[in-house]
Amino acid sequence: MGEIVGIPVIAVSSLVLFALSSVQVAHRTTGSRAGALSERVVLPELDALPVRLVAGMAAAIAVSSQLPVAYLLGLPSGHLSAASFALLLIEIVAALAWAADLAGVRRIWSGLVRRPTALTLARIGSRRRRAA
Repeated sequence: MGEIVGIPVIAVSSLVLFALSSVQVAHRTTGSRAGALSERVVLPELDALPVRLVAGMAAAIAVSSQLPVAYLLGLPSGHLSAASFALLLIEIVAALAWAADLAGVRRIWSGLVRRPTALTLARIGSRRRRAA
């Protein structure tokens, strides 16, 4: 019974802690332009602290929230059911995807993909101009 209730609680609470720390950093970096949800969730007491300190605390919370999940995933086989293992794996993937999105991986990747194409098209255009 403990695994049926405990694993979802650990997975959901880990993801919520990760989300709350991310929202706190987003609030500090965007200022008051954040939505109504973040105004209810953030801690206004942290606005007096330097941004680096808030980001460091949020990063520590985000990483430490994933430690119980990583520990449970590292148990020898047979200690967790397949459903619990899948739920914890989904939680880790969701946290990593969210972290990658916050870090701007999509923008960086699209810039890398577009840049060579634009450069190739520019080279073709300059060759045509030289030939004409």
